[in-house]
Amino acid sequence: MLLPGSATLPLLDRDEPRFATATVEMINRGQWVIPTFNGQERFDKPILTYWLMRIGYAIAGQTELGARLHSILATLGLVWVTYRAGLRWFGPRVGWYAAVGLVTCLQIIVHGRLAVADMLVVLAIAVAQVSLGDLLLRSQPSSRRRSLSWWGLYVALGVGFLAKGPVAWAVPIVSLIVFRWAFKQRVRDWGVFDIGRGLMLVLSIVCAWGLPALWITEGRFLRVGLGEHVVLRGVEGFNGRGFNPLFYLATSVFSLFPWIVLVPSVAWLLKNQWGGRNAWLMSWFVAPYILFTPYATQLPHYVLPGFPAFFMLLAQVLERGSETLSLLARRWAIGILTAFLCLLGVVGLAAASAALRPGVEPLGDAVVSLVLVVSGVGLIPLGWLLGTRAGFAGLLLVAVGCHGAAIHLRAMSTTTQLSRIWHSVDPTTRFIGCRYMEPSVVFYSRGQWAFLDDFEALPHALDVRGDVLSVSVIEERDPLEMLFGGLARRLGVRLDPRFRSYRERWEKLVISSWGQARPGWRVRDIQGLNVGRGRWQTLRVLWREGPAKSRVDQRATVLGP
Repeated sequence: MLLPGSATLPLLDRDEPRFATATVEMINRGQWVIPTFNGQERFDKPILTYWLMRIGYAIAGQTELGARLHSILATLGLVWVTYRAGLRWFGPRVGWYAAVGLVTCLQIIVHGRLAVADMLVVLAIAVAQVSLGDLLLRSQPSSRRRSLSWWGLYVALGVGFLAKGPVAWAVPIVSLIVFRWAFKQRVRDWGVFDIGRGLMLVLSIVCAWGLPALWITEGRFLRVGLGEHVVLRGVEGFNGRGFNPLFYLATSVFSLFPWIVLVPSVAWLLKNQWGGRNAWLMSWFVAPYILFTPYATQLPHYVLPGFPAFFMLLAQVLERGSETLSLLARRWAIGILTAFLCLLGVVGLAAASAALRPGVEPLGDAVVSLVLVVSGVGLIPLGWLLGTRAGFAGLLLVAVGCHGAAIHLRAMSTTTQLSRIWHSVDPTTRFIGCRYMEPSVVFYSRGQWAFLDDFEALPHALDVRGDVLSVSVIEERDPLEMLFGGLARRLGVRLDPRFRSYRERWEKLVISSWGQARPGWRVRDIQGLNVGRGRWQTLRVLWREGPAKSRVDQRATVLGP
């Protein structure tokens, strides 16, 4: 579920290339404490992800797979922890169903392979929550000898902070509050927590890195990392995102897909099998929703820490078999899944037919591959509900779809296309991005970039000695409009029809301002998908090589007057 496509898929969004590049820069500088991106200090997250990514690079090289390896292994660890908890608390079949359900939900398939810090903190929170549940519900009184659960709780809290900061503490605390005061569950023995010594252990783990980091940065890591990237994101939407109190309920339909269709059976279980264990699992599941619903910056994966608890609840339904589901609930789940798979089939056929048009073939192929992934995920619970082999077919479709989507996204990614040009220039080349501020170019070019907001500053930035390469966005449009625009208009669905062109402005401010021919300059246009922005763009690449340089892109043209 996780490996197919992970080595081929280009770095996505904004965070993957920032983590991957910062680790490369730490390796190049021989640094272990302070990460940097594009030569600037990066305070977004603590240090653990960068350390583990170095191990991934040592195993698989400084590649996409090397950057993602720690996240894949953390996801496997999360599945194992979920299995073991379900086995110990409810039996082997519950542990098995919980593990399978977790690794086959859509959000885990997507996020479980990304080169970011999230799966590390989700694993740490899972270990802490399982340990906390053992301590809360243990039947025997505490002894002086600290148990394995005690060590698991506090070590996980310390390691979780090094992965993603205070969220590793907030989720267990909110879970405990809900368990004790909202669900009115009695804690048998508070002394088993030995909180004083536990906090000392947590602080010793955090301070092993935190104190040197604060010393070297003169406190900036705390002010920026905690102040801006935790507190400020809680009161102001990040990257212009709006606030919606129902955001996580709505996105759970996709994040927990396809198992979301069995939520009514989980409600039945809680009504009929309420007890200490299930009360703790429900407290664990709802804690991230309570914590992040009022948080201004909203992203679907923020509630991932609660997913293991949900699947341990769901697994109890699956373990009891079809008799747990009423005939109505069973038909409802099968009907919803079948209707959704039919809708995906229509989307896939539309994308396949659109891909026959010149210029959008790679987009159509990528959409068809993604449809295979989601369809495969939807078939997995149908295999359980219908008693067929559809679940195994679903696993195969997910693997094939992930592999195909990675190939097509890489082929049309603007960043990977640009790599064919900058791999032919001198390593000391000055790189400039104008209206093209994608972090992935820093990783793939292995150089430092100057990013400009507008074309007016570009002529001055190009007027330097030595080799220089600039990338400017001169056209962009919505890829969904390219694929489905005609079909959407016939169905009355509105897509973004705007086609933005900056070509004339670029030529006016760059070419016209020079006023004469510039020998040695070459220009080439590239079309492709900007994966981070989700836009189909035309990029104008302008670069200058000295007369001694022989490795020149033959598809480029010499820039005239």
